[in-house]
Amino acid sequence: MQAEMKFILTIGLIASATAAGYLSRRFGLFREGLARPIMTVVMVAGYPLVGFLTIWKVRLQPSDAWLPVLGAAQATLQAMIALLIGRRLFRDREERGLFGFACGIGNHGITMAGFVIFLLAGEEGLGYSTVYATYTYVALVLLSYSIARHYSSGAPQRSLGRLLVGSLLNWRSVGLPVCVAAIVVSACGVPRPTVFSEYHVVDVLMYLLVFTAYFSIGLRLHAAHVLKIKRMILGTLAVRHLGGAVLGLGLLSLTLLIGWPLTGLGRTVFLVQSSVPMGVFGVGVANMFYIKPRQASLLFVVTSLVYLVVGLPIVLWLFGG
Repeated sequence: MQAEMKFILTIGLIASATAAGYLSRRFGLFREGLARPIMTVVMVAGYPLVGFLTIWKVRLQPSDAWLPVLGAAQATLQAMIALLIGRRLFRDREERGLFGFACGIGNHGITMAGFVIFLLAGEEGLGYSTVYATYTYVALVLLSYSIARHYSSGAPQRSLGRLLVGSLLNWRSVGLPVCVAAIVVSACGVPRPTVFSEYHVVDVLMYLLVFTAYFSIGLRLHAAHVLKIKRMILGTLAVRHLGGAVLGLGLLSLTLLIGWPLTGLGRTVFLVQSSVPMGVFGVGVANMFYIKPRQASLLFVVTSLVYLVVGLPIVLWLFGG
């Protein structure tokens, strides 16, 4: 019951933060443009800090490498598929870019899939989920930032190589070296000081970041426009969930062919993470590069609600036994 209560409280936090941002804008307490600097601080400073502390605590094994590797492969494939489909679905260049990075990185962390896995497998499952989600810090820079810089109307057009180099050297990409440093520290066996656990530093930071991120999303939320992006919503649901499940099974099958299969709890975590809604990172990227930020917030909220109402019961039924 404790796990279920934590999940309910987290959903309540998400809903209240989104509502607070939405109502704050509606009543003129905060301007909508404030969402961009807020989300930038969350992504550039907050997420890398929490990611470093979380990875530092995990004792990595060689076999755990499959989780982030397969996660990165799936995110890349889904983003490329979305960009190809987007050529036919959308005339607007920025909408194609939004569709691409929205279908790439999913909501793998504590704000959604991480808590689902915690419900299914407890702290051990959450540990595996954290290892899986480490790929997002790399993919955010190499995949999402590159797509956003390419499709942003204000960014100069560059070759793929120059886009990747530019994204790596961009100040927004600080999360990548921080992630690499955390993996090195963990692999070297350097113990994390107990003060972080004693004072629940990660928990406090995570809930603060969750509230701040969803408050920013609420500032951009315009619910009346949902029908205007129905094509974007349906396309994202199809690529992220149906396409994600198929790609996940395919990638898992490849590990069998290679002779080093992903098994046990790691396999369960990968399958659950293969089909999750659009990630908060997608909204952050849309705000940072100003690519349809209103659409991104609305797309995130709607796809998350669909997952909670339809997807989550299916996941609990399939894996909860």
